[in-house]
Amino acid sequence: MQYIEIILDVFIENDGDFTDIYINSCIHFVISKNSKTRVVLADLEYRKTCQTGTNRMLMGALKYIIQQFPKIRTVDLNDVATKKYTKVFLTPKRLLLGKPGWYEERFGAKPSPTTAQLLRTIHKETPILKEQIAKPSWGTNEDLGLISKNVLSLVNSSWEIDRKTIKSYPVEILVQNQSGGYHANLYKVIQRKRKQYNNVFIEHQVKRWGSS
Repeated sequence: MQYIEIILDVFIENDGDFTDIYINSCIHFVISKNSKTRVVLADLEYRKTCQTGTNRMLMGALKYIIQQFPKIRTVDLNDVATKKYTKVFLTPKRLLLGKPGWYEERFGAKPSPTTAQLLRTIHKETPILKEQIAKPSWGTNEDLGLISKNVLSLVNSSWEIDRKTIKSYPVEILVQNQSGGYHANLYKVIQRKRKQYNNVFIEHQVKRWGSS
């Protein structure tokens, strides 16, 4: 197997309750002191400064996480991927058409127990109009909500990537420096994300998984 070398710029911050890992200023992971075997992918940004092949960069970042933190067994994430320049959510649309989710197809993610149960309920109870769903413009919040509340719940669905899957990625990592893409504006970004994710998403994950 041919491996691709991924260069990472990493910045790690620990305040006692959470360890924040920022990679190439585009990826943000959080590890809670209450759940040391799981890490949350709190943010993934697609922008020009990240375009070293963002999918490959995320593979490299995930591999870095399991190497740097050997107790980590699972990466948790919520899928809010949208079609470029639109409000069309990719994964709900794909799941309703019987296709794998966005992170499932690219990174080997599996539906969390909550998402798996939701999918079973949807396919059992909800009539799926595949011709309508397949239209390129279909898949906004409004479209999903018109089918059912359960279908709308596929927005921000939860997924898991296990350690074994990450180890199989065909990438090798090289940590070039320890700044995390740290420039003049990143400190403000860090503080904003810390407040946003620690208060909402991270607390949800901690309550969901408890101590590990």
